[in-house]
Amino acid sequence: MSAARAVIIGIDDERRPGCGRARTTQMPSTVPHRTETAIVSASPGDGTTEERFVTDRSRDGGSPTWTHDRAHIWLPLLRDLMETIPEQVVVKGSHGALASVSDVDMYARRGSFPAIERRFRSWAADNGLQVVVVCRHDWRGPTMLAIRADDVHPFTLDVKVGRFFHGSFLYSANDLRDHSTVDGDGVRRMRQGAEATANLLVYGTTRSGRRNAAGFAAKDIEASLAADVSGAMAAARFAGAAAPALRRGIEQILAGSWSRREMATVIAWCYARAVARPDRVVRQLKWRFLDGPSCAVTRIVDRRIPDDRERWLLDVADSHPVSGFLGLSDGATGTVVGQVSGS
Repeated sequence: MSAARAVIIGIDDERRPGCGRARTTQMPSTVPHRTETAIVSASPGDGTTEERFVTDRSRDGGSPTWTHDRAHIWLPLLRDLMETIPEQVVVKGSHGALASVSDVDMYARRGSFPAIERRFRSWAADNGLQVVVVCRHDWRGPTMLAIRADDVHPFTLDVKVGRFFHGSFLYSANDLRDHSTVDGDGVRRMRQGAEATANLLVYGTTRSGRRNAAGFAAKDIEASLAADVSGAMAAARFAGAAAPALRRGIEQILAGSWSRREMATVIAWCYARAVARPDRVVRQLKWRFLDGPSCAVTRIVDRRIPDDRERWLLDVADSHPVSGFLGLSDGATGTVVGQVSGS
């Protein structure tokens, strides 16, 4: 095998070299232009395991392509987490991840992070997502990536303890218990109105209390507030002592107006309550200006793995736990090769 076709070496949590080899078997599929690949790996003393994944080849027999309708892959994990981690809540805006390459954003208690990670790893293995990366640089919670061969868009689960805003938590996972619902897909999500209220503050209001037209358009804030008025009003409690001002501000928006005084009051209160926990402000500043910009995971642009994925993965492995393996596809045969590490 040439250097260009060299495998990416999998590195586990202790970053030890792989302890086994993987062989692949190509099998015909009943779906046209589809190849099912069985990856059989053997580790000394651990027996043999097999994983399967499916790629769709272009009609001219070229490189494999992946559909970005990911609902059938994401939903089993999200439903499992709903049943096993009762307090976790998915942000409703993450619904786009099911049909595209967006991240899934989730809130949960810090004590649930290890269980979520274990289930994420198990789900990734069940779905042929050969590499799992866990980034813990963000003090608010981990970002988990599952990567499959030939796909430049990782499956990304972003788990946080809450929404940090102007120096304090706008809400935590515990706060969302009364502001969530189970949708038609069987996933526990934030109510539309609650998410709209949060977006109103985070994206729709400037630091001086003015309306941010770009944020309103990007998040469709006005329509979302109107679609779930009771949920939006109930979520005004996110603003603490400034909740009455936030409710009046929402009422003005629904009436087609804007109250800068009310919204400025809410923003000022969010800044004021940051004084109670200056340690959190320091940690957030450290993440934003030091740890975040230097992290190879958070530097991904447009949720896309860089073209030189081997170099990127090795860069990631210098400062992150990486488990599994990632084979590079042979353009002529589609065979996937790889070296296995412990997980």
